[in-house]
Amino acid sequence: MEYQFSHDTTSGNLRARFNLEHQVFGQWLETEVGRDATQLAKINKLIDGINQAKQHELRMTGHQYTLVLSEHDAMIALNASIEGEELEESLSEQALDFDENESASCGLDDFQSLMHAWANFITN
Repeated sequence: MEYQFSHDTTSGNLRARFNLEHQVFGQWLETEVGRDATQLAKINKLIDGINQAKQHELRMTGHQYTLVLSEHDAMIALNASIEGEELEESLSEQALDFDENESASCGLDDFQSLMHAWANFITN
């Protein structure tokens, strides 16, 4: 997974740019995590829970996105796409174009490295 973090010089907002396949991770970092140390601590606690085999799957639902962690993977998806999985199937059956960039996943180790990189970025 390739990514780059930056500060928007005009607005001061944080930016997280990812390759097309993983761009949802950037949107999630910008909107759901941002500079919030409490949110980062919650996410790291979820990762620890999975790594220590206390849970097989954990979810963290935000305002726009949901993070789903399992023993091997981390997935981020728009809340509307999780709630509307039946809609997606219906659209697929009708051969309509459905935005594939509503979710992305990566290995749990890669996700943990991403979260450490983001934490270092926002504290510097």
